[in-house]
Amino acid sequence: MKRSLEDMEQNSEEQPPKISKTEESSNSAENSVDNNLQPTTDVAASTSNTEEQTDKKTKKEKIKEKYKKKFKNDIARKKNKKNGKNAEKVEAEWLRVGEMSNEHFERYYKEQKIMPEEEFPAFLESLKNSLPTTFRINKSVDPTVQISLRDKIENYFVPKIRGLEVEEDELQEMDELDEKGNKKQRVTSSVLTLHAAIKVKKIVQEPKNIPWVPDRMGWSIDASKATLRKNEVLKEFRDWLMLNTNVGHITRQEAVSMLPPLFFDLKGTDRVLDMCAAPGSKTSQLLEQLHEAAFKEGKEPNGFVVGNDNDVQRCYLLVHQLGRLDHLFGNMIFTNQDATNYPDLLDENKERIQFDAILADVMCSGDGTLRKAPDLWKRWKPGLGNALHSMQLLVAEKALHLLRVGGTMVYSTCSLNPIEDEAVVAQILRMGQGAFELVDVSQKLPDMKYQPGLSTWKVYTNDFEQPKVEELVSDNTIKPSFYPPKQDESFPLHLCIRMLPHRQNTGGFFVAVIRKVKEFNSTRTFTKGKDLIRDYRGRSTAFEAYEQVQDDILDSIYNFYGINQEALPRLHFVTKKDSESLNPKRLDSNGQPVKASKIFYVSEKARQVSDLNEEKNLKIINFGMRAFEYYRGDFLKCNYRLSQEGATRLYPFMNDTRKIVLDKQDFITFVTETHCKGPDFKDEKVSEKVTNMEPGSCVVVYQHEGHSRPYAVCGFKSHQSIMRHIKKEDANVILMEITGDINAQVK
Repeated sequence: MKRSLEDMEQNSEEQPPKISKTEESSNSAENSVDNNLQPTTDVAASTSNTEEQTDKKTKKEKIKEKYKKKFKNDIARKKNKKNGKNAEKVEAEWLRVGEMSNEHFERYYKEQKIMPEEEFPAFLESLKNSLPTTFRINKSVDPTVQISLRDKIENYFVPKIRGLEVEEDELQEMDELDEKGNKKQRVTSSVLTLHAAIKVKKIVQEPKNIPWVPDRMGWSIDASKATLRKNEVLKEFRDWLMLNTNVGHITRQEAVSMLPPLFFDLKGTDRVLDMCAAPGSKTSQLLEQLHEAAFKEGKEPNGFVVGNDNDVQRCYLLVHQLGRLDHLFGNMIFTNQDATNYPDLLDENKERIQFDAILADVMCSGDGTLRKAPDLWKRWKPGLGNALHSMQLLVAEKALHLLRVGGTMVYSTCSLNPIEDEAVVAQILRMGQGAFELVDVSQKLPDMKYQPGLSTWKVYTNDFEQPKVEELVSDNTIKPSFYPPKQDESFPLHLCIRMLPHRQNTGGFFVAVIRKVKEFNSTRTFTKGKDLIRDYRGRSTAFEAYEQVQDDILDSIYNFYGINQEALPRLHFVTKKDSESLNPKRLDSNGQPVKASKIFYVSEKARQVSDLNEEKNLKIINFGMRAFEYYRGDFLKCNYRLSQEGATRLYPFMNDTRKIVLDKQDFITFVTETHCKGPDFKDEKVSEKVTNMEPGSCVVVYQHEGHSRPYAVCGFKSHQSIMRHIKKEDANVILMEITGDINAQVK
């Protein structure tokens, strides 16, 4: 999950501390707070005799205070200098460790019986280990490229990494000695514990596919980021992984985070809503699946995905994270709304939009993320989940209100707590009175080792009291909906899925797939809620209004690029409205601010959302794919040049006027060189076309053998030469794919 208790009033009997955002950076424990940082052996060894005689509590408090001030390596250098050691040679390494135990946590989950009793020790032990590095191959990539990437892992990296031996730091708790050399008695678990980093040799496990990700497109390697940098073979794998991540071929994502989108069967025309989308890994999956479905249907996708978050800063993070898929943004809308009061939108018939698929990956306590957020150990209490239950229920209820009959909602959390999981699902079923049904997905992903949902559980306060439901008072923080179903309520909660960390080396996770079978009468009135939206770094969060691009501008674009208006109607192109479209920094040849400095491509259904809902207070942060941008040049017949994402999406609608089709050798020449003149191409017809082409943007196309989709690269023709108009790293990947040389580099 993305966040837990930040920016939210706590309504539990004791204010629980704020939980860190737990999905900002997948597969890493690097988001732990500095309070958990501990020194290595060198720092501990440098402690003087005087310090050893210091009172334990005072000494620990001093250490904690130093950590909070983040003096880190400076402290180590000062200590070693004081003891006469060479401070330059003694580099303090600070490791994120802590007391990875909590008696309340252990008692709570033993009582809840979320797994067979004999598995509990293995469950607890798994929570003390960091997560493996996991990633998936993106479905938006050409199917042949997907297979090529998978083959590279299976046939190249797996054999090279198998049996590889590396040195790693293993943490061992240090015994503190008194002045007589005797071992000191342990202090309480609430005080930090010194650990030593001992160098040990370890055999690295080769990359393994994640069993439930279809077509072997999800992968895992049980090695930390630090380990991946230490060995040349692992570094080569890391560099390859980073390169393909940067160009949008691969997404780094926690294994269990990949689950929710896999339970949807999307079509290219579907309307999809991700209610709590940031940081965006699941949103990107949904967008990829929408495009993949349309591609299999042989059509352009006309549906859209709405990625929403109620925190404006996280909305901009969401846009940034999905930036590698910007060529798919024509079917993407980013909104900044409170998920519990997401506005009803109108469709082309002026009727309420009902979504085909909704993901409610709700805010949660996040105790399934202990492997990457160990700071949560010392802060965990039953009240964390209790405080969030009502909000989670509101989000789920709103999602079902927005869902069409026959549509699917996936409810998910990264919490193991039944109060946040089964209790919410049970209340949804109770509230629907037959309008909703749990879907059996046991055969959907057969290699997934999960624990079926609970049918009964216990309700605790922070003090481990168990109030009875009939004893609750109106202002009690324990709600009736916390409790398990009554005997006469036959809810099939066993159809829910709970992922346990020790089963398949993952984080903890919960998923319920719910189908809406008929409309329901909610007791809740859906009205505009309190506006929780704030400005972010001076940017207005007001509705980003868009309008149709002026006819004279589109005339110039359609004529210059030879775009087929019947196949691609003008309604697909929009620009920001009124004064927002005026860019004072961009002046036309007459010295006037340019109108429509950027032109965006949008799908028809996404365009309708913008046009028909200006009165709905829908706060759009980002909308559409950047297709054209104004470029001043008196020598140009059209002052709007293509973007690379525009070239990728629009070239099928263009005639041959601004399209150059190359063979393999000439395409390699074009991609490799910064500039190419007509004579540089071996094909005489191509050479002549390049020489005589009018200046301006163009698309260079190459159909690689075995690929289902051609490469389409944006180029710019000057008076004498043509240059590639893409990022160098993107050009490197293209060259690598065509030549098969993993080290291929362009100029």
